Amino acid sequence: MKVIIVGGVAGGATAAARLRRLDETAEIVVFERSGYVSYANCGLPYYIGGVITDKEELTLQTPESFWRRFRVDMRVRHEVTAIHPAEKTVDVRNLATGETFTESYDKLVLSPGARPTQPALPGVGIDRLFTLRTVEDTLKIREFIEQHHPRSAVLAGGGFIGVELMENLRELGIDVTVVQRPRQLLNPLDADMAAFLHASYPDEALDILTHTADGGLTSLRANPLKGTPEALCEKLLASGAKTAAPGLLPGSVLARFEGSPAESGLFRDGYFHVEGQASQLAALCVEAKPGDTVLDLCAAPGGKTLLLAEEMQGTGRLISCDVTENRVQLIAKAVERMGFTACVETLCNDASRPNPKLPQADRILVDAPCSGLGILAKKPDIRYKSLPKARHDELLATQSAILDTAASLLKAGGRLVYSTCTIDPAENEEQVAAFLNRHPEFRVVTPEVPFPQGMTVGEHGALSVPTRSGMDGFFLCAMQKQ
Repeated sequence: MKVIIVGGVAGGATAAARLRRLDETAEIVVFERSGYVSYANCGLPYYIGGVITDKEELTLQTPESFWRRFRVDMRVRHEVTAIHPAEKTVDVRNLATGETFTESYDKLVLSPGARPTQPALPGVGIDRLFTLRTVEDTLKIREFIEQHHPRSAVLAGGGFIGVELMENLRELGIDVTVVQRPRQLLNPLDADMAAFLHASYPDEALDILTHTADGGLTSLRANPLKGTPEALCEKLLASGAKTAAPGLLPGSVLARFEGSPAESGLFRDGYFHVEGQASQLAALCVEAKPGDTVLDLCAAPGGKTLLLAEEMQGTGRLISCDVTENRVQLIAKAVERMGFTACVETLCNDASRPNPKLPQADRILVDAPCSGLGILAKKPDIRYKSLPKARHDELLATQSAILDTAASLLKAGGRLVYSTCTIDPAENEEQVAAFLNRHPEFRVVTPEVPFPQGMTVGEHGALSVPTRSGMDGFFLCAMQKQ
């Protein structure tokens, strides 16, 4: 089967990669009009502002790397000028040479993208009017700024790219005016989400929405049964990783892969698992010891369970729970892959309700279901979802119920760690304060593991805001039962 894809930036490149995974024998040809494929649109303003200094960093893939990895024929500077459905052919012009030719197909995918709208107003077409959509647009704007040193700029459009460009132009000392038709900047953002960020993080809202945690690298946890983090770095580099170095936390590694880390043979052989540094910190604060009885009440997909098992050195009893059977299976597969089956049991359990099958525990981790407002850059779909008050209240009630369950299961003198991946005070500090009012036998304690620089430590826990810590947005609070 021969597949032609028109457009090779975001949707087209993704479709090509997905098709290759579905069919290893298909001939896949992609025609892209510009000179670049699979580039990071959100990085374009930061190249203009000088934050990104090497234009090569804007491109996630090149035609050459796409061919090496996927055996996809990616042809840039080629424009499809006509489609003939009856003949199943397309007409193509090579924009570099002017050559025209016809290409046949069995299946055709159209992902040509779009172009910025320019209103029919006097002045459209002047040499100081720019659009920002492609890498070529970006290079043109940066060249103009370097040559002419403009003092002011007007931006039409206050979406993500427009606001990022505003930020970068201001950093260059340029006065910026934004003209926006909708009532709020970042109009696709849910109104409730915009109001929350404006009220709680007015000076950091844009960066919270776009900040890439862990320096844009993939955070891993080295398996101590297989070797040290340093040894893992050497193996990763030898197996094709672009970069690999120890991370902020003991046992962590930050790496850059050309593809998915799950495609690495080292991953399949259990040398590491993927876990954000913020999540690793939450599990480390449990301070599980060999021989302990430990409960991980909201555990899927199992990354924190793996770290707890690591800390327990294969002894004791660790019960890893989640509310649905398919999520419990994810935990079981991860535990088996990493070789931690000696002390780990899995259980399908609703942590918001008492369960007599669960034992009294020395340590309990509650990584509670939450709104996810700390990982808006990692999961941008959250930005566009409304969280009505009734749903938010239900979420708070669930968190509260899980904490009460944990309190009843913890032995005297035991450690309870509550964590979320949100930066919403109602789900974090206020939730802990309410719990302490209901359970005066608990008090907040400071874990031995040091908090990374940039975290905010208060009376009711420690908060990581992405723009301050460089990690994912998250919250944790360690408490001891008297």
